[in-house]
Amino acid sequence: MKYILLLNIDNLSKNIFLKSYINDGYEIAFDTNNNILLRKNSNSIKDEETYIKILASYLKRSEQINTTKRKIIDLTKAFEYAKNKNGYNKFDNKFDWYIRNIIIKELNN
Repeated sequence: MKYILLLNIDNLSKNIFLKSYINDGYEIAFDTNNNILLRKNSNSIKDEETYIKILASYLKRSEQINTTKRKIIDLTKAFEYAKNKNGYNKFDNKFDWYIRNIIIKELNN
């Protein structure tokens, strides 16, 4: 299982990256204006769609303040945490923490 986030991708780069990743066996988990989440070998995480919605809502909030250049971010660690859970628990915000932490670290590098 592997999850890759393409962050702030322009249309030309988007087409090139998508073609490359899809040829490598990835599939699109979600696609917004300039952010794409790709997954490979998904072993159907319980409540995966809920975790993807959390990520999408975080990206929508951060789009307004985010002026970074194109980035490719590996979110596998966050989704591995989700896979080890027995399902989504709204009181457990560790997945949110993983998402924010990974994205902020990548943007600061």
